[in-house]
Amino acid sequence: MNEIQEGLNQREKDDGAFFCSYLSFMEGYRYVRRVIERSGQSAYLLLCTMTDGKGVPLEKGERLGKVAEELEQAIRNSLRRGDMFTRYSDNQFLMLLLGIRQEDCAIVVERINGYFEKASRKNYLKYSTAPISEIREADDCAHFHNMDSMWGE
Repeated sequence: MNEIQEGLNQREKDDGAFFCSYLSFMEGYRYVRRVIERSGQSAYLLLCTMTDGKGVPLEKGERLGKVAEELEQAIRNSLRRGDMFTRYSDNQFLMLLLGIRQEDCAIVVERINGYFEKASRKNYLKYSTAPISEIREADDCAHFHNMDSMWGE
């Protein structure tokens, strides 16, 4: 059993939030849904889209690549170690925040923006949130709530 635990704990030295592939994120999400159904704990999804100054999602290119790297680091440093996140699309990151209330999502957004501002002054982020308890499996994206929080300048 000790060998198994050592193997499972090998990567535990990573700092910051847990970054994973989208496939791993989906499995983690499904597991968390089951846990919160039973425990009553709250959890939220937070979607962050990289946009230009007019709110239009950034297209593929060198600028998007650099902005995405900076945003990934900002998210890793802003979320708690027990939270997880993934690259959802070329211009979006998806986060799973555990044991959090909706009003706390705004605090998370402020922290991300604070880290991101240091690295990237002229880029914009748009956020949407959804409590896991209200998301239906068939139409997950339809239940995201726009936070009307575009950041930039």
